[in-house]
Amino acid sequence: MAVERRSESPGQRPQPGGRRETILRCALAVVAENGIGGLRMRDLAQRVGVSHPSLHHHFATKGDLLAAVVDYALDHEILTGIELDPASADPVGDLVRVLEVTHERFASRPDIGVVLGELIRQSRTDPLLAARLGDRHAAWRSVTEVALQRAVHMGRLPSGFDVEAVTDLLLAAITGWSTWPSQDTPPPSMRAIRALLTPASSTGH
Repeated sequence: MAVERRSESPGQRPQPGGRRETILRCALAVVAENGIGGLRMRDLAQRVGVSHPSLHHHFATKGDLLAAVVDYALDHEILTGIELDPASADPVGDLVRVLEVTHERFASRPDIGVVLGELIRQSRTDPLLAARLGDRHAAWRSVTEVALQRAVHMGRLPSGFDVEAVTDLLLAAITGWSTWPSQDTPPPSMRAIRALLTPASSTGH
């Protein structure tokens, strides 16, 4: 789902076909193939076809590169074109559709799951990476809670609906899909989400 991006200024965002995007795409591929331990800046520069100093011009450290890979993997490979309309007349229906598309994309890109799993493990000892993943989690939480709160306000969900707890469940499902997506369509977790949200969303009609 589209969320606020605070990690890169407009001048830093990878342009399609640009050098920065090429570096990030290659870094993602290396981590998917060999893990974070197999990602070496000098080897990556050779793979991209740039000098070692040129690579460091874009990413001063390996930590900076890994933090940018988080955004690239999510924004450019998984979440592109997925958006929650804050003024939607059907916030629950939109949320369910966004979750379905998100799962489908993770299921079609198992390499992204490998990379995100590596990044999550690395974040336990890397404060910069932990902060970047934490920012993404907080942003997802915010837009999900807003959608559910609007649904309660509109009468599409009951007044006693536990927005915070359901948001936790939805984020847990997304995290699971990102690292180990079910190949079932829809997956059991998605069917459970529909059962939790869809019948309730119709009570206001």
